[in-house]
Parts: sequence; C-alpha cells; structure tokens
Amino acid sequence: MMTLQLTLTFDLEEIDRALWQTFCLWRKYNMKHLTEVENISQCQLQMMLLRVKSLRQMMNGVPLYLDKPEARKVLDIASMASVVRGIYETAFIYHNIFISADSEDERDLLICIWRIRGFNNTQGVPAPEGMENLQRLDAESIAIYKRKANEIASRLNISEKARRLLDGIINDEDSNLRGYKFVKDEDNQIVNIEKKSFSKPELLFGHKMYDNLYSYMSLFSHPSFLGMKHFADMFNNGKDRGNAENLIKTTCICASKFISDFCTVVSNGQLIWKEVNPHYFTLVEICSNL
Repeated sequence: MMTLQLTLTFDLEEIDRALWQTFCLWRKYNMKHLTEVENISQCQLQMMLLRVKSLRQMMNGVPLYLDKPEARKVLDIASMASVVRGIYETAFIYHNIFISADSEDERDLLICIWRIRGFNNTQGVPAPEGMENLQRLDAESIAIYKRKANEIASRLNISEKARRLLDGIINDEDSNLRGYKFVKDEDNQIVNIEKKSFSKPELLFGHKMYDNLYSYMSLFSHPSFLGMKHFADMFNNGKDRGNAENLIKTTCICASKFISDFCTVVSNGQLIWKEVNPHYFTLVEICSNL
C-alpha cells in the first residue's frame, strides 16, 4: 500500500471544503462497488466532515443573552475541545486499522476487534424496555466477530505468547477504544501486541512531537479541578482566542492526515487525491506550526 504524502492548510474553511470534495468524489467513483472497507471509510469520512462543520459553527461564538444574541458572544472552548478530540480519535482509529496493518488479515482482525468493542457497549447492563431483542442480537454479533477473529488469527504467523495476548484482546468485555500494534521479529512473526491509547499520538503521526496533544484537548473538556481552573481563566487576556487557534490547527492536521489515509485506502483514491489537491507542506513545517 502506497501512503500518500501528507498535505496541510491551517484554514478551517479549506479543510471543510476538502472533506466535502473528497466525499463527493468518492460517491462519483466508488458508489457502484461498495465493500466493507469502503462503507466504513465513507462513514468515518462523513463523521469527520460533520464535526469540522460543527466546529466552524462554534467558532462564531455562543450568544449569552437570548433576547440580544448579538450583544455578547463567547467561544465555548470546552465544547470545541470535545469536538476536536472526536476528530483526533476518528483519525487515530482509522489510521490504526487501515494504514498501520501490514496485511488484509491484520486489517480484518482489527476491524473485528473494533466491532466487538462497539457491541460490548450494549452488554452487561439492563436493556431498556423494548430493547431486549436488540441487546440479544448484539450479543450474537459479538460471537460472530469473535469466531471470525479467531479464524483470521489461525492464519497469522504469530508466536504462542502473542497469540495468548490476542485471545485476551478478542475476548475482552471492555468497550474502550484503543489502537493495537503488531510487533514482529526479523522473521516477520508477530511476537507481541502493544495496546496504544489515544494519549499516544505517535501511532497516528509517526513521531512524539504531539505527545501532549490528547491531554491538552482533555484538559478543557473534562470536569476536573484543573479543567475548571482553566475555564475560570479562559477569558482573560485573549486566552480563549489563543486556544481556539490551537484547536483549529489541531483539527487541520488531523483532518489532513485523515484525507491522506482515506485516499490511500479507498478505490480510486489516487484520482480523488489529485482532484482535492491541497497545498503541500513538509512534515517539518507542519510540526513547527503547531
């Protein structure tokens, strides 16, 4: 799989336009040949697109006075940070499943684990009235994807230790999302599986320059004492605007990475990439601007 060269602009409107154009071109070229990969990819693209559009709306400010909406508006940095964190998480998971995997079997295995984690959300709690059948169907889906994951695992070149780790991951009833890295030896055998949390952006970007990125976004969106303290000081000396600018840059970087990954994965991605044609930046320039 050839990875496309990352490109970037720090203009949120241009990123919004690039995402929309990517979606329109995907529909133009690929609607007649829908695969599981295409369906997951286009859904993730739509989620990314909607979040960026929501962020653009939030940049207009929230009116404080209902009777005089134009009298005073504030930037709700806490809510914006939550949206941007969702943008980052989408780019992270998509990259882990579709770019980090070295083979179709590894990719399909990660898709199974991702599906199991999702269905786990509906298990272990009393089903709302009238939803018992849906909960049962979700449990059946978990069993199906566990069987499929084990079938794929049986084809992998994997050590006994790594297989035990993998069995634990497949059968885990946890619903928390995370990334996974297959560690291989010189004979290309999987000898370990590392769990990668969202707080480790190296999995997405390939370097450690953004290691504090997730903590920065969570700082504003979590109701911790420190989060409250930052909120209380948010509107002094233009700090709200400074943080808004950082969130815009983060969004542009993550969305640009996602577009690059999307066009690497989907059919006719090279055609889509050439037509979207964002402005080129080197990785060094990207890092120095955040």
